[in-house]
Amino acid sequence: MKIFCPKCHTCYSIEVGLIPADGKKLRCARCGEVWLCTHKDMKVSESSPEDEAPQNVIANTEDQIIATPAPESEQQTDQSSENSDNVSDSEMTVIFSRLKDESTKLDSEINQLPTVKKFYPKIKKLLGWNNYWTICVECSILLLIICLSLFAARYEIVRRFPQAETVYSLLGIPSRVIGEGLEFQNIVRSYNNPEKPQLLSINGFIHNNTSEKLPIPTILVNMLDDDAVSKHQVTKQLDVESINPQAKIPFTMEVDVPVQAKFILLTFTK
Repeated sequence: MKIFCPKCHTCYSIEVGLIPADGKKLRCARCGEVWLCTHKDMKVSESSPEDEAPQNVIANTEDQIIATPAPESEQQTDQSSENSDNVSDSEMTVIFSRLKDESTKLDSEINQLPTVKKFYPKIKKLLGWNNYWTICVECSILLLIICLSLFAARYEIVRRFPQAETVYSLLGIPSRVIGEGLEFQNIVRSYNNPEKPQLLSINGFIHNNTSEKLPIPTILVNMLDDDAVSKHQVTKQLDVESINPQAKIPFTMEVDVPVQAKFILLTFTK
């Protein structure tokens, strides 16, 4: 059987017959502690007979039995076992207390964070930004959307920022509405040739109502019938290539009007 000193936890090997039913006072050979040992304090030895301390070293005295310590390995095992049982509750209390303090501190720091930093981890997880390839795919889609938006809004962008036209021109993308900023004024139509009664003379002005110099595109004369269906088209390129801001340029042209034509529409084309 095994007994342990209640003070230094030294383990001793002793025969059960040496301890009476009402207990026996024992003195620890290591620290000198005296205690009353009963059968309840004795434990069955799990070690082999070779590891147990010899029994002939146990001496009976009038009030005590001095026992020889058991092997050191057995003492360490039993002592660590008892120590772990004795301190486990206190250690767990300290651990839980520390966890509670850390959780409280962490919650306080999270509540003090700005809204953007507070929700950024959730947004990052939702969008899958923890994965490299997901980030690449999403960036590619975003870049494609931006390019398509710049292409669709190119006319409005150039209206607000004329310098952007140079960038679109380098990319080969038309960014201006043909003839935008130019208008026809004082248009006069007349049939002055008796030999060709269908020959129509058109006179008027082209006005630049912007604050920048604009190129003059080709003039398109579109002749329509009663149903607004085009019956004949005539184009004319003026000798002047551009027009200054707020300036006017006169033009004149003759077109052969078919019989079905009822309306004449003046526009610009390439």
